Amino acid sequence: MPTSPASPGSRNPERTASFWRRRVSGTDVVVAFGVYFLLTLSGVAALEGLGHPLLSVTGVLLSLGLSVFAAYSGVGLALALGETAFKPASLELVRPSRGWLLIGAGTGLLAFVSFWVLALYVSSAGSLPPPQRGLLDAAGQGTAPQFALLVVLGGLLAPFGEELLFRGMLYTFLRRWGPVLALAVSSLIFGLLHGADLVFLIHAALMGTLLALLYERSGSLWPGVMAHGLHNSLLFGLVRLLNWPA
Repeated sequence: MPTSPASPGSRNPERTASFWRRRVSGTDVVVAFGVYFLLTLSGVAALEGLGHPLLSVTGVLLSLGLSVFAAYSGVGLALALGETAFKPASLELVRPSRGWLLIGAGTGLLAFVSFWVLALYVSSAGSLPPPQRGLLDAAGQGTAPQFALLVVLGGLLAPFGEELLFRGMLYTFLRRWGPVLALAVSSLIFGLLHGADLVFLIHAALMGTLLALLYERSGSLWPGVMAHGLHNSLLFGLVRLLNWPA
């Protein structure tokens, strides 16, 4: 694990296939994602059984909270049970240079602008798919405390947890077979879990690719966390400011 900040343009010569193979095992990934899916799906089923509309502001916040809890629980259990070298150091939470943080911020801004243009186009042509509509409704129509909770969950906790899960674990596991396969598979899975229709699936998959590239090039998860969190926070903030969609 690097002990000094990664800088743009620098790469670790020791990052060979054996380096990646030592970080995360298939068992670690199965445990983490198994817990993630089990908690998320069972939680959503419980919410529906209790009569909470999933697209209401309360339903969106509860679902998002469940997803965040599931991500941290999955990674945490994999760390606790890790039979390989999977330890906190495997997650590459190293301090990047200021340059990489700026690149992460720029990536988040680019992703936010593209999502906003896409949302405007899709909404003008019809209506947003339910998950995206629910999140934007929660940002634009929720009370001030609900909006604050949305920003904490969706702008801070979810980006960090998802970067741990999708880049820190899944991408790292797949990376032993090369960056192309790792980028393609991890980004596709990220897109499938975030895009409710083909248009938003492609956007989410492309964003997953950018986040994985940030991780690959910087050697740290923090630029991706920066990009992911800024994208979500800017989206929530602009929707709130414009009170959109009404």
